[in-house]
Amino acid sequence: LTINKDGGNYIEIAAQDTFKILNNLILYNGLVNYASTAGALRAEGNVTVNGNWDGGDEPLFFSNTNNQNFDLTSASALFNADIIIKKRSGTVTLLSSLTLNGSNEDLYLLSGTLQLSGYTVDVFYSYSYNTYIYGPVGTSTSFTVAGTGTLAGRHFSQTDGTTTSTFAISGASTFQTYSLFTLGTGTFTSNTATVTIGGNFILNGGTFNATSGTMSCSAEWNRASTATFNHNSGTVTFVGTSTSSTICSTAVGTETFYNLTINKDGGNELAIAAQDTFKILNNLILYNGIVNATSTTGALRAEGNVTVSSNWDGGNEPLFFSNTNDQNFDLTSASALFNADIIIKKTLRYGDPSFKPNAKRIE
Repeated sequence: LTINKDGGNYIEIAAQDTFKILNNLILYNGLVNYASTAGALRAEGNVTVNGNWDGGDEPLFFSNTNNQNFDLTSASALFNADIIIKKRSGTVTLLSSLTLNGSNEDLYLLSGTLQLSGYTVDVFYSYSYNTYIYGPVGTSTSFTVAGTGTLAGRHFSQTDGTTTSTFAISGASTFQTYSLFTLGTGTFTSNTATVTIGGNFILNGGTFNATSGTMSCSAEWNRASTATFNHNSGTVTFVGTSTSSTICSTAVGTETFYNLTINKDGGNELAIAAQDTFKILNNLILYNGIVNATSTTGALRAEGNVTVSSNWDGGNEPLFFSNTNDQNFDLTSASALFNADIIIKKTLRYGDPSFKPNAKRIE
């Protein structure tokens, strides 16, 4: 099927009707609109959008089990409606970047695989509009973002699946939200991707498997007691200007990180909720900003090495050295910059007849 309507004219698909294209769909010129209730352009083969394309509001649906190419060369921002990928198997492979930059444009990644091929998918209109990337919906559904490249959007939401719904980033790609990440059901797995949360990170349910690389969060970190965060031996960095970081919204708890860096711009504050604890298994770096307790004191609980940078601004959240391993405490050029209580309370493994306690050393 080729659509080539002269001078920006359009075709209108009747309410709830669908154009099903088995092989090639070419959007060359004109627009495709829906009459009232959206139907769809349902593509089961390759899709090409030409630089003459004028847009429209009829959604594009990738379906069936075969592999498909999606080519928007010279037209990356010209498809102006929702895009839905819901495949029982098979891959949609990008042959160019894709930009959904309209107020009514969302990306639904419901099942199947999207191969980025080194390109960028960007779903963002402005901070005044709630454009979304949606994750899997339903039972036993899975979606994989494969290859190198970038998947970015204002919001990401995976809240309508079940405990068996999975979303995975595979390969050395970049995943970014500009405003909000919400996980309510299923599993989100980052693998080795670079993860940037440009706003709030909300875990209302499900399991978030962090990247083994680097993840940053610039606003609120909020995990409900029904949700799980797995550190995957990666690094989390708190950045930006937001002051809120509530670890458990429904119960007092501990968030466990492998490596944690706090680097809040311009001396801004990271506020840990009452009685909550950041537990850091490996390296804690206090680089810039302030860490304060909101009311009843929790703690930064370090089980590995701690470094305080000369940029550090202080705060009143105590630093707790714990566990049985040896630890280094480095305040080079920052000897007077940690301004809260420091507690050293390290466990000795009594009860083992072969154990001979040695003094634990903090350097």
